[in-house]
Amino acid sequence: MKLYFLKPIMTTATVNTAPRADKPVAPPRQPLPTPVLHPDRPTLKLGLDVHLEFIMAVVQRDHASAQAPRKFTADQLVAQINKWTTDGLVVYSVQESCGFGFVLPRRLVEA
Repeated sequence: MKLYFLKPIMTTATVNTAPRADKPVAPPRQPLPTPVLHPDRPTLKLGLDVHLEFIMAVVQRDHASAQAPRKFTADQLVAQINKWTTDGLVVYSVQESCGFGFVLPRRLVEA
């Protein structure tokens, strides 16, 4: 077993918080979207685990127990969410997707 000693490489003397002249200033942060809640309509909550080939989704209707996980492709999930929203459900989702960006959430918002 190897033993590694970690040494800090940044000290207070080397950390500079002021922007450098040769570096462009970062753009201002965009505001986060605020959720719109509809307490009078039935809700559907999705927990998504995004993989390269498929998406595992757990569904919870209103305050019932979560259903068994289901496997979708991205296109199948968008089509299913379209069906749920046309049925009158309000769909909320949360996802765990390491490195996949915001392509899927944008498609789900459009659906």
